[in-house]
Amino acid sequence: QSIDITALKVENFNLGGVAKFDIYLKNNWNSLIKEVYGILIVLDKLGTEYANLKTASTDIEAFGEVKLEAYWNTENISPGPYDLDLTIHHGDLTTRKLIETEIGIDNLIVKDDLAARVISVEKTFVKENSVLLLAVLILVIVNISWFIYFRKKNK
Repeated sequence: QSIDITALKVENFNLGGVAKFDIYLKNNWNSLIKEVYGILIVLDKLGTEYANLKTASTDIEAFGEVKLEAYWNTENISPGPYDLDLTIHHGDLTTRKLIETEIGIDNLIVKDDLAARVISVEKTFVKENSVLLLAVLILVIVNISWFIYFRKKNK
């Protein structure tokens, strides 16, 4: 079973308030994965743990995508660099990503480009389905050949 963390977004961030993390996941497996949840640990650069957040559990359909939400009360947090240690639990397996961030007064910037993982998944579509794409191409060529053959035969 394979789950990719495709994006992590924090909108309307205000230091001292409650930050909502939207964690986007993609199931690369061809069957339902049940009871998927995330643990998000907020660490400073020295490794001091500031928060240990757990999301609600959800199921992900085959090749489906879901959004998990985690909430962090940022009261008494100073601006600066922080690491987010994100672990997604699915069955006995885990997917883990260490994400570098920069926290400001009114923003939280994710330094890691998680969107690059989404692009790589799209690019692998061609590899994973190359036999299917080859079959479609052959069928298109056969249909064009039949069309040309019958058009010449009718003249």
